[in-house]
Amino acid sequence: MIKVENLRVEQLRSVLIDDVSLSLRRGEVVGLLGPNGAGKSTLMRTMVGLRQPTEGSVSIDGKPVSAYSARERARLLSHVAQKQDFLWDLEVADIIALGAASPLQSARTIERLGLSEFASRRIKSLSGGEQARVMIGRALAAGTPFLFADEPAASLDIKQQRAMMRILRREAREKGTGVLVVLHELNLAFASVDRILLMNRGRLVQDASTIEVAQSCEIDNVFGESFARVSIDGQTLVFPTGS
Repeated sequence: MIKVENLRVEQLRSVLIDDVSLSLRRGEVVGLLGPNGAGKSTLMRTMVGLRQPTEGSVSIDGKPVSAYSARERARLLSHVAQKQDFLWDLEVADIIALGAASPLQSARTIERLGLSEFASRRIKSLSGGEQARVMIGRALAAGTPFLFADEPAASLDIKQQRAMMRILRREAREKGTGVLVVLHELNLAFASVDRILLMNRGRLVQDASTIEVAQSCEIDNVFGESFARVSIDGQTLVFPTGS
């Protein structure tokens, strides 16, 4: 389990994360939601050890994340950043293989994500959505106990978004992977994750089940919108009603 306790992150006297505590368990898919500037990416980068907190702690199975070497963290955590900088224009198959636990895992991931048609193409020749699928594939091929993805659905169309979330859910169910994913599309999150962390202005406003968050007035307050709720097959969907 990954545990965050009383986390605070400051930069140039600005508070980016303010007294956040949460946990991420293996086998669950957790959505991290909030408006732009809420602190989602900063929280994720701190949890994977890419940023040092000002106060508080992040631990994996009781051991501080800072106590793990970079190699040890790579065996435990996969991180798909919001923005990708491709320093080397490698072929897709090579990029997947670099992060893969084994050649077999690499091949299976390419097939499962429908990347076979891109396997011999250079990463910089792909569209933003195709590149996003490749980077998710690289993270999945690593077979780590925990996977962090920062807005992986941003460049995907609706069909691809839903397919990607189904893959992440299957990864959690079948392999026990703990998944934390930043999403902006509320209804995609409500349909795809087990639990939601709702952030605003660096603080964790709500940590609850998808249905609790969907039905709560907190999302109206956080996003500054009035939402109408509709229940379809036991799932609550939200739609902004303001002009």
